[in-house]
Amino acid sequence: MVNDMDDKIQNFLAWMQSNGASLRGCYLKNSSQGLEAGLGLYTTDCCSNDDVVLVTPLVLAITPMTVLQDPLVGPLFGKLFADGQVDDRHVMMLYLMVQHALGDSSFWAPYLKMLPTNFGTSVFFSEDEMLELEGTALYNATRIQKASLSRQFEEKVKLIVEMILESVNCPTRDVSLEDYLWANFIFWTRALTIPCPHSLVCPKAAPVPVSLLQQKKEMGDQLVNADRQSSDSSQNKTACEPLPVSRSSVKVPEEIAPKEDEAEEAKPGTDIPFSDSGVGDIKVDTQGLLTPADAEMDGQSEDHPPTMVEGLVPGIDFCNHAVQGQALARWEVDGPDGSVSGVPNSMYLVIGSGSVISPDTEITIYYGNKGNEELLYLYGFVLEDNPDEYLMVHFPVQALEKGECSEAKSQLLEHQELPLRWLLPRAILTEGYLNEQLNKESKNLENSLEAKPQFHGFSWSGDRKPPPGVKFQVFPEDMMGALRIIAMTEEQVLGVQQLLEELAESSKRFPTAEDVRAAVWEVCGDLGALQLLHDLLTSRVMAMEEGTGPGDEDTLLIEKHSRAQVEAERKQQLGSAYEGDEDFIKNNLLSKNKRACVVYRKAQKDLARQFLQEVEYALDRWIC
Repeated sequence: MVNDMDDKIQNFLAWMQSNGASLRGCYLKNSSQGLEAGLGLYTTDCCSNDDVVLVTPLVLAITPMTVLQDPLVGPLFGKLFADGQVDDRHVMMLYLMVQHALGDSSFWAPYLKMLPTNFGTSVFFSEDEMLELEGTALYNATRIQKASLSRQFEEKVKLIVEMILESVNCPTRDVSLEDYLWANFIFWTRALTIPCPHSLVCPKAAPVPVSLLQQKKEMGDQLVNADRQSSDSSQNKTACEPLPVSRSSVKVPEEIAPKEDEAEEAKPGTDIPFSDSGVGDIKVDTQGLLTPADAEMDGQSEDHPPTMVEGLVPGIDFCNHAVQGQALARWEVDGPDGSVSGVPNSMYLVIGSGSVISPDTEITIYYGNKGNEELLYLYGFVLEDNPDEYLMVHFPVQALEKGECSEAKSQLLEHQELPLRWLLPRAILTEGYLNEQLNKESKNLENSLEAKPQFHGFSWSGDRKPPPGVKFQVFPEDMMGALRIIAMTEEQVLGVQQLLEELAESSKRFPTAEDVRAAVWEVCGDLGALQLLHDLLTSRVMAMEEGTGPGDEDTLLIEKHSRAQVEAERKQQLGSAYEGDEDFIKNNLLSKNKRACVVYRKAQKDLARQFLQEVEYALDRWIC
């Protein structure tokens, strides 16, 4: 197995080098973060700040442009993309499935063989493991996503991919749900948002990797030889060569076209937010050809800013995650002149730790401020004491629709563009009522009238004043603004409407979002909003504790697991000489997935209770 992986690594490195990439100060081996982390990049020699250790040409990245410019299947995907049958993300996922089915004949084979086949993400959890998440937002999100991915595969993906494989005469034409899950999570765990030079996104001539040019030449030679051997060339084609399918002849049944609500439903339930990004200003014409969105009429275009494009970048994507401040490197993009890396239009990995790094040190990057909820859902791991942890709170749309004055409240929310789902980062607790340092510095809190301008620096008449101590309220204004509206009584709704009507009549203009916010604050204050938030957080705490017990029990599980882990390592070192408690190891050593669930849910319970305490303190200020 070790020799097999060594061979794969060597083939991959040779493939990278033949296509213009270079590892200048790093090498690949198993990650120090554990087997589940897969391969990692390590420093070859001592590295210091601003040293470039890896460069990958962007033509070697798998992006929507890569797919549409592929000589074998690009026209097929181009027609699907142009017709709206697939979006830019699905184009890459389906392309991965096609290339995987093509096997060794795929240009990407050396890279694909390096990619993991198993994932620790919650979508792959067993039913018993799912029970460890009961009561959390991730539990519902995972259930919805499992069903969504299965439906997508049966209704769309299977038909499209098998159609393409048949069109290119590939011997492997049957695909499974497991193939789609693999491609889906390869994309989500490895894709980067790349600021691509505009000339690379919409080139006058499509750039291709060096070795792919040779592959295209060999393919052309094979087609010529096949034509000479028989007048019916389609009977003599080698496996995986393209059939003469015109771009306009690609047909996909209408019933597998994307549904409008599918993209939102396919995200992690309705509980985990992820940013949407696409192929920027890429457009595809009716024949599946890439065109600039703002090209000049004469075919020339002026200088453009980089276009944000999602894609997989071989080599760079083997960097594992470290929290902000502990990551040793960052990736950047070099422009057409290649002034930094020496390789035009490339992505390079540069050391940025600010100190000298010794040889054989794993090179990590910062994935972003991701809480354990997102890390476990997308990447399959969690971090104890994650500084980027957050609590998701949302108000169900159905409850709003069934409540009193629902139409008026919906209009007020829409007018201010207020969401019904909010993130409460752990970091904001440092500014709250319960922060020990703030309390020490503010012994006379009850006498303080200072307020945070972004929260309460507005009032319709100037008469409504915030209560003492409100400056320590940590909850974001978009959250409080929405909760004020949702919590309004019918009388308060009428009061807001009256104030806005008076303003419109006197000023002869429509009320602005700021006017609406001031009117709601004037009529309601924060008491109703805080009471509603108290109910939402109480419900969250009860659901999680009913599902998997109180947070104290999770703390005990983690402590016992740590002790059992130490004992297991001692047992392995001592062998037959070990005289410890083997039953303790057996009963308390958690599996990777169960430990991840316990770490995640414990942090969620702790955060929910801490924010609940913040609400209770704020309510005391308002009631008093």
